[in-house]
Amino acid sequence: MIAWTPPMVGWFKLNTDGASHGNPGLAAARGVVWDGEGNWCSGFALNIIIGICSAPLAELWGVYYGLYIAWERGITCLELEVDSEMVVGFLRTGIDDSHPLSFLVRLCHGFLSN
Repeated sequence: MIAWTPPMVGWFKLNTDGASHGNPGLAAARGVVWDGEGNWCSGFALNIIIGICSAPLAELWGVYYGLYIAWERGITCLELEVDSEMVVGFLRTGIDDSHPLSFLVRLCHGFLSN
């Protein structure tokens, strides 16, 4: 059974998702920040802003924007849930500077390293 699990006590959880209709195609990304009790704290939806891009880029935009919102709210204890194995790999191990998504991965790392 698949179910959402709350973060540890005193932490917040950011759930993000991005998708494109085609690859590349018209893309969107959404995200929600929850507290440890499962209460909604913040959320976002990016539709027109992303435009036409690949699915991994849409996923990364969702992660970046969610991390930005958490940073603006002063949230430092944050657990991130992303459903893209590729994006999780980029965030865990990094990405070559020549990769077309490297700029956004570096921006996300800036939030994750603080």
